[in-house]
Amino acid sequence: MEQLAIPSGNYHIPATLDNVSSRILVLSHGIFVDRKENGRFERLSVQLKSRGISSLAIDLPGHGKNSIPSMQANVSNMTWSLIDTVNWAAQHYESVGLVASSFSGALASLAWPLIRESINDLLIFLNPVLDFDSTFVNPLCSEMGSLFNTSTFQQARDQGYFQPVQHFTMSRDTLLDFRTISVSTAYSQISYPHTIFHGDADELVPFSVTKNIAVTNPFCDWRTISGGVHAFTQSGHEEQVWSEISRLA
Repeated sequence: MEQLAIPSGNYHIPATLDNVSSRILVLSHGIFVDRKENGRFERLSVQLKSRGISSLAIDLPGHGKNSIPSMQANVSNMTWSLIDTVNWAAQHYESVGLVASSFSGALASLAWPLIRESINDLLIFLNPVLDFDSTFVNPLCSEMGSLFNTSTFQQARDQGYFQPVQHFTMSRDTLLDFRTISVSTAYSQISYPHTIFHGDADELVPFSVTKNIAVTNPFCDWRTISGGVHAFTQSGHEEQVWSEISRLA
């Protein structure tokens, strides 16, 4: 494993590279975790390495070792970090794909016009956020509703920020992004074959909303993970998804 600093505007994105071939998958994490995805991306990297595929995992702004604090992280700078990472990979590798988990599903959709020339390999979404409203603004899942609600929105308006979880401070600018950006519209423009894995017991991102959006895209290969929760932590679900990704590879 090699530690990298990928240029992005006036700063650098911390990344971990497992370099085994000229084929690489960028691994982009969810909103409240870091490049390790609570260990999931580390385990996926092992699977990819066994298939002769390099992997590149990054810390988005506000996460892990990224120098931009969570208070200053927003949809735009997180999207730019993904854009710059994918395009950096295209400069150094013959074949570039992307695995976008959870919140990074939204980022990948928004980034698509600026990364589509760089992607020529697998495009994978894991329990992706394809609609900000049903996940953050008017959450359909009760666990997210306990974090994003009238009280926290009022706190954000009054203070300029709030903490949905202890280790992540979110600005009211990001909440405004959630209210005004249409991820589903951006996702509908992805005209490249891709696979979405989504657990039908996801407790954070509403399964039915994601599915209804995804199945309208003719380039989507939709795969339901029966009984799967958001992190695929129940017995066998993570292994099932990694195995299916390996078969696609």
